[in-house]
Amino acid sequence: MELKAFVKAVLNDVMDAVQETIEERKTAGGHGYINPKTHDPEEMEVDTIKFDVAISTATKAQGGVGASLEVFSAKIGGKGGGEHESSNVSRIEFTLGVAWPHTHMLDAKKLVRIS
Repeated sequence: MELKAFVKAVLNDVMDAVQETIEERKTAGGHGYINPKTHDPEEMEVDTIKFDVAISTATKAQGGVGASLEVFSAKIGGKGGGEHESSNVSRIEFTLGVAWPHTHMLDAKKLVRIS
């Protein structure tokens, strides 16, 4: 999987999972809240999500030249033929700011944070 597709998929999946869980909790009438917000709904709270990814670059020679940049994955198997492949694995780490979906609780009397 290419790095761009991986990052997009992770961000979309995590955001969707948080939002879906909030909606499911509301519908089920469950106890507890997912990412509660008790103050001004117009304010945006920014948190971070950290990525630490192994990147593999590979060059394969088989009648032509080609290179690709992919999120590291192991491939097992073999096939005969006149091809040569070399690869290099590197790690990249980066942090992005995100505003997570919230459960709005403007009518809550008191919110106590337990760490």
